[in-house]
Amino acid sequence: MAGIQDPLHELDFVELHDAYTSSEIQTYEDLGLCRYGEGGPFAASGKAFLPGIDYGLELPEAPVCPVNPSGGLIACGHPVGATGLMQAVFAMWQLQGSISGHFGDPALQVAGARRGAIHSHAGTGTYVTVSILEQAA
Repeated sequence: MAGIQDPLHELDFVELHDAYTSSEIQTYEDLGLCRYGEGGPFAASGKAFLPGIDYGLELPEAPVCPVNPSGGLIACGHPVGATGLMQAVFAMWQLQGSISGHFGDPALQVAGARRGAIHSHAGTGTYVTVSILEQAA
């Protein structure tokens, strides 16, 4: 509905529901960041990492679309029932360029972020929402 054809290259960041690892990997595939069956290799590729962060890993590829620059649900305390709100606020701060004022770490800011997605669900296979947020032109 948002006209996104190539999410990996049309989104500047994604905040997705990552309450458990298999859900995160499945969501990479469901959102079209990679093909079905390639979620694991996509996770290991480095494409979903924040640029400029030293993860202590040898990444085979450069970051393309940071996923969960907030650190994800676990890093944010996984506020059950409010995870979608947390993701929306974090996405707005990304688009406003105000992350460092809220988290104190400018490395969490996705440089030049103009469009992002938030993905949340209320139990696997039940209610899933995906919202695209974009800066006004």
